[in-house]
Amino acid sequence: MHLAKRINGLSIKLLKESSILYKQRRVRSSQDSYEHFRDYLE
Repeated sequence: MHLAKRINGLSIKLLKESSILYKQRRVRSSQDSYEHFRDYLE
């Protein structure tokens, strides 16, 4: 006899809430990305 298993369903959505300006025109490394977003990650 096989028992039924329940699987959790998840949904993750990204919502644009605002925009920001930054000096660099390009993100060239993971460090650039971190420096730009660190204030939002804390």
